Amino acid sequence: MSKKFLMIFTIIKFIISIDESNIYNKELSSEKDLFKEYYNEANDLLKNMTIEEKIGQIFYARFNDNISKEIKANHYGGLTLFANDFEKKNKSIIQKELRELNNISKINLSFAVDEEGGTVNRISLYKQYRDEPFKSPQNYYNEGGIKKVLEIEKEKITLIKDLNLNINFAPVADYTTNTSAYIYKRTLGQNITETEKYISEVVKQGNNNNFTTCLKHFPGYGGNSDTHKGMARDTRDLEEFRKNDFKPFIAGINEKVPMIMVSHNIIEKVDSNYPSSLSAKIHKILREELNYSGIIITDDISMGAITDFIKNESIATIAILSGVDIILTSNNTQNYQELLKDFKDNKVKENQINNAVTRILAYKLKYGIIKSKTNPKKGGSNLIAIILIILAVVLVGAALVYFFVIKKKGDSHGDLDQQLTDDNGF
Repeated sequence: MSKKFLMIFTIIKFIISIDESNIYNKELSSEKDLFKEYYNEANDLLKNMTIEEKIGQIFYARFNDNISKEIKANHYGGLTLFANDFEKKNKSIIQKELRELNNISKINLSFAVDEEGGTVNRISLYKQYRDEPFKSPQNYYNEGGIKKVLEIEKEKITLIKDLNLNINFAPVADYTTNTSAYIYKRTLGQNITETEKYISEVVKQGNNNNFTTCLKHFPGYGGNSDTHKGMARDTRDLEEFRKNDFKPFIAGINEKVPMIMVSHNIIEKVDSNYPSSLSAKIHKILREELNYSGIIITDDISMGAITDFIKNESIATIAILSGVDIILTSNNTQNYQELLKDFKDNKVKENQINNAVTRILAYKLKYGIIKSKTNPKKGGSNLIAIILIILAVVLVGAALVYFFVIKKKGDSHGDLDQQLTDDNGF
């Protein structure tokens, strides 16, 4: 009997010993998840990371003269470059700088920029990169409709990728009919249907070029004031957001947009206590109502709207606890150290860090920022896990049948043979 149970125990142990990295994190897993084929590989990377490295991966820090030292100390996941980072350099210098930064980083960095066009440009402001700055999508639409806009967006992708950057914090998916609103000049300036089409096509073009577009500013800026300078409160009902503001974001989500930036506006009727970027209620709408499984990134948490509003708490900690994946910041070291301290003080649990970092790593693998071994066309390594589990269950079943049916019958026959032999001996 002991041999039977030893064999069964061995098979059960085999099932349990199947590499846990082949089974998705339940909180991240779903059939429609953008990065589902890459979570196993991301988990493998996660296992070899220290908590300091994990926390660093969450931050997309502002580029500066001391950034190489900061990367070594804080292990950032990405960097954002601004206009002054391009002004006195050229293409080859930028390429070289970013390559060297990747060389000192254990995990490849993402490099991001805001190149919306119009009032927000970082690269095309300077003639060494383009003869003239990009105009706003609104201007290009008025010149030649969506076709012209997409032609320019393709040029932006080429320019940004040639500089070794891989994210454009654009397009602006906000919608407003108020021509005097702060955000209006940065929007397409068309009706909601045309705005949806614009967002859909720009995201599709980005994905076709293995390039990251980032929709902003969820849940929709509306007619609110500039949050770079102070807090904005939106008193509209949620139904109004559903009727208009959400629609361009939904169009992008349907085209598998990998990243969405959340604004600092306070949506009074949803969460009057926290700005959207730090609101678990807002992020729940994005995840559960809009079925978004990609990266959620904050707007820069060093902006006046946030720093004036949150005084005695770690902004980065609130962000992670609310369900954010990436924290965009210009207060690089300060925010990193605050989150690390709060983790050590048990204010943040490691599984909350792990969930964010796993999604970030899976995103990087999907978009080639980290070289991936996964072939999504072959179903990913999760299929292997399923096959192994089925095989193990079959083996257990076969063992049970053998020991409790076939072997038992064999033993019975053996006892009868022995009895006949004994009878013949009399």
